[in-house]
Amino acid sequence: MARGAGHYTRGLRMALPVMVVSHTRTKGAAVSGELGGGGAGGVLPCVATQGYNSGMARTRIKICGITRAEDAVMAAELGADAIGLNFVGGPRMIDVAAARQIVRMLPPLVTPVALLIERDAEHQDAPSFQDIREGGAIHGYTPLGISTFQLYGKHAIADDLRERITCWRVCHVAADRDLTEQIWNALQGAFGGAVFFPQVLLLDTAVKGQLGGSGVTFDWRRLVESQGILAQHMQLPRFGLAGGLNAANVGEAIRIARPYAVDVSSGVEVAGKPGIKDAAKMRDFIQAVRAADDALGS
Repeated sequence: MARGAGHYTRGLRMALPVMVVSHTRTKGAAVSGELGGGGAGGVLPCVATQGYNSGMARTRIKICGITRAEDAVMAAELGADAIGLNFVGGPRMIDVAAARQIVRMLPPLVTPVALLIERDAEHQDAPSFQDIREGGAIHGYTPLGISTFQLYGKHAIADDLRERITCWRVCHVAADRDLTEQIWNALQGAFGGAVFFPQVLLLDTAVKGQLGGSGVTFDWRRLVESQGILAQHMQLPRFGLAGGLNAANVGEAIRIARPYAVDVSSGVEVAGKPGIKDAAKMRDFIQAVRAADDALGS
């Protein structure tokens, strides 16, 4: 590694606040004591050891890039825990009207996740976290039943939203950069205005010109190494894996990295049709995740 553990120790102690930690919930995990409220975010879980999912009953599954209600219903029936609705851009982007139709069809206990990006010169027209801060959580997204957001960029989270939303943050993993530093920088962005750890830090492969759905994997062993380094100096959120996952490789990803969640988009789509999900591929993917969980639990 280009920088030693001492570098991260000094930087993290300056950048991150002290957190009260309790070990009373999940085996192998530590849960922050006073950071969250009783709303959608609840108490915010943090990881004190690598291999967080080793103590969990199962890996959570998110099918992302849903564009049709029938695909959302099928994903739910097959056992997905969450679906992703893209308000960011690209071929899987949908509008609020389409999202309303999809969310209305979801059965209970399946979580819709809205993908949002910081508004900038490149994304002037996309709904963004600024919309939520300016009333969108009341007038735009909450009526859809969406209170979980996957955020791209260094969004500040205002105090009045902390108890109303669940936050995923995205860290794009570049092959030519140290992953420990990339995770550290991503978590530093979580402290832009209020102490609010993301419930999930989603690691996706960095591909130029794409925010997701690239079909490209990264080396999952790098996450294990980085968790081991960072856990010595800070509390870590739950980790999700994305980027090139499919039924053939997701079991290996779970065996190596033990993520809290896996996130798939292109790996369960009809070939050549972004946003159109293949029921057989979704079934095979979910079965592969469950088989990997069973193998780890045996």
